[in-house]
Amino acid sequence: MARIIDQFPLIKAVYLDIVYDNGGVFNGMGHGPDRTEEMALDDSESVMGDNGVYHEDLQKLEDWLGTLTEEQRGTLATGEHDDVQALVEQSPRGGPDGSSVALLFEALFEVC
Repeated sequence: MARIIDQFPLIKAVYLDIVYDNGGVFNGMGHGPDRTEEMALDDSESVMGDNGVYHEDLQKLEDWLGTLTEEQRGTLATGEHDDVQALVEQSPRGGPDGSSVALLFEALFEVC
């Protein structure tokens, strides 16, 4: 079965950075849960396929991530709270409430 996250390589890369940074997969060094990267990606479906997560907003997020430097994407994934919030504020708005599309990463963080 194709996962939604596989359609968005930059979202996927940031999500995996978040997962690894937070010990959400077994990294082969004796740390983290007994969970593979594939399992973490499968878990993303509970957020990416949820009601209120629209394909056009995912595309906006993917496109915006493409405008960021690699360092900025790294900050979004693993940076200090204030630095992350500054980037989130720059992201496009979407959904019925006009919130930042980058807030998706907060929801994804919950499943990592």
